Amino acid sequence: MKHIILYEIIKSWRAVFQLRTLAGVLVCMILVSPVQTNGQSPGSVSPPQEVPADPVVRFPGIAGVPDSVRALVHTNPKAAYKIITENMPRGEEDPGYDDWMFEFLLVSGILKIEEGNYDAGRQLCLEAIIQSRKTQKFFVNSSRAFNNAGNAFSYQSDYKEAAKYYYYAVVIAEQDTAAAKYLGSYYNNMATVLMSVYQNDRAFYYLNKAEIANIQSGAYNMLPSVYSNKGVIYSRQGNTDSAYFYFHQALVFARKYNKEQTEITALINIGANRIEKGRPAEAIPYLEEVLRSKKSVNPYYKETNALYMLGVAYIYTEDYPRAERYLKQALQNAETYGIPEFVHETHAQLSDLYHQTKDYRQAFLHHQAYIKLKDSIIGKENAAAVNLLEVKYRTTQKDKELVEKQLLIREQERMLTKKNVWIGGIALGSLTTILLLTGLYQKYRHRQRLQEKQIQILTKEQEIGRLKAMMQGEEKERSRLARELHDGIGGTLAAVKMSFRAVQKNFRFLEDTESFSEAMSMLDIMSNELREAAHNLMPESIIQNGLPESVHRYCAQIKKGKNLDIECQIYGSFEHLDADIVISVYRIIQELLHNVVKHAKATHAIVQISLHNDLLSIVLEDNGIGFNPDWETTGIGLKNLHSRIHHMNGRMTIETSTGDESGNAAVQSGTTIYIEIDLTPRKRTLT
Repeated sequence: MKHIILYEIIKSWRAVFQLRTLAGVLVCMILVSPVQTNGQSPGSVSPPQEVPADPVVRFPGIAGVPDSVRALVHTNPKAAYKIITENMPRGEEDPGYDDWMFEFLLVSGILKIEEGNYDAGRQLCLEAIIQSRKTQKFFVNSSRAFNNAGNAFSYQSDYKEAAKYYYYAVVIAEQDTAAAKYLGSYYNNMATVLMSVYQNDRAFYYLNKAEIANIQSGAYNMLPSVYSNKGVIYSRQGNTDSAYFYFHQALVFARKYNKEQTEITALINIGANRIEKGRPAEAIPYLEEVLRSKKSVNPYYKETNALYMLGVAYIYTEDYPRAERYLKQALQNAETYGIPEFVHETHAQLSDLYHQTKDYRQAFLHHQAYIKLKDSIIGKENAAAVNLLEVKYRTTQKDKELVEKQLLIREQERMLTKKNVWIGGIALGSLTTILLLTGLYQKYRHRQRLQEKQIQILTKEQEIGRLKAMMQGEEKERSRLARELHDGIGGTLAAVKMSFRAVQKNFRFLEDTESFSEAMSMLDIMSNELREAAHNLMPESIIQNGLPESVHRYCAQIKKGKNLDIECQIYGSFEHLDADIVISVYRIIQELLHNVVKHAKATHAIVQISLHNDLLSIVLEDNGIGFNPDWETTGIGLKNLHSRIHHMNGRMTIETSTGDESGNAAVQSGTTIYIEIDLTPRKRTLT
């Protein structure tokens, strides 16, 4: 039974998407991973056979599901469930049975998800997808079912699967104008997944689309969730004031439109914002209001997130007993509902709490649990990020459509020109025909030259794009390695130091032991060197410190323990430079100084950086042994430098001398490297 639901889903898509070939191929190709059905067959959930004694609303004689009921499924699923069970036809032969059955499966799945029973809710949504092929509004219904199945995965932090199902919903809804009113919700959910894997720029793109779609469709009740997510992104960027504004807007709109779950989320976000602002006492009333609330919302928020944030707030206010109680409750709920991110973060907070209260044993145990979970969490994020690449570049479809339209217009223009040439030739005679043909030939040759030039430009742009992607990949890998060094090995060293202190506390005689003191000193040195290495790898650290400070720090770091005196001279203002330029210049200087340390055998070097009128120049001089000029074309490091500088619209000149023929450094020798980069924005106009 393992592949039954998958088979039924593909079967349902095949019949309808014969009319829409492209969309059908996309969805059917993506649905290749098996779906676990837990031993149930499709349609295993049946509506109740007995009608409740107190029906709310009846629609006698109506074959299809009214739009008001369909809307109620998403705004008030409990009320919708009662109406649907009251009006459910008795048999498959009755009119409208398939539509009512779909709504029953979908609303049942939504209710299970809101209760925290994500597996059952996901199962019901998958069965609703199968049922949607039998309904009158296949595209709208299937997109709704895919979206809610994605919700179940998202609450369980399975962002890879969540992104896949949200992507189905978006693609389907964009094919049918009848689903436009749901697009805002789908875009917002896609943004939520991207935020969970820290793709903040892409998430903001989808949030803007969600806001526009909701306003255009009049779905103002969906705006609170969009504003709440925008606030989260501003918070991650360190813009706490803008974050607070959007969280407050989300709270106002949620209360206006009676969006209970979004209201709870807004209260939690405001509490987190106050903590981030350094005002934990202001956060506590918002978070306690969540716990006091009688609203029936997803336990993911109320019984886990709010408890966790209260524990953090009380740590900051140094009320450790309350912090411990709330964090333990949050940990228990996170483990019960299967939310690994909260389990991971709560262990970290508990470790910090016990460290503050000097309960080193408990601090060590929770830190070990934090480290153990960290590898699995990071692995899941990487898998999700890989899966989201397709989503990230999905918007290129619109560029493709634009190119196709332009090609069609050009083809029409070419055919019109050809037709005019023939009409003119017939009207004006052979001489006019010859002149026109000559003109056409010249025009063709001119167009051919333009096309050749365009091909050259596109080839160059592709090469630049490849180099840019490669450099971005390098920076991402450096960031990953830096996080691994800082959080993984650094965390382990911290735990070791913590254990040593506990041993020292228990065995006081070790304080006077020279070998023990040397071991502690070596651990401190190792921690500092590891932190410096992580900062050198981390692009965020370079951007935050600025180019001059980062270069000075790197030069000072190299001077430590090495027989090399480095003189660093920096002129100009670098604040307005883009982040990618700052990182690229820093990596260039890193590579140059690395070559000096590794190969030059120099005792003195000068690094000079200047920026004047969008002209950035870098000069590196050393008194080393020099090198063979032929290496400039064969060395891998220099080739990479040339590629990076060429991508930045720059050029590099190398002057080197090896002294005498034997390479004796006593004879005047050394190397001077001059790099000039033009930062003026380039403009290109093609006719």
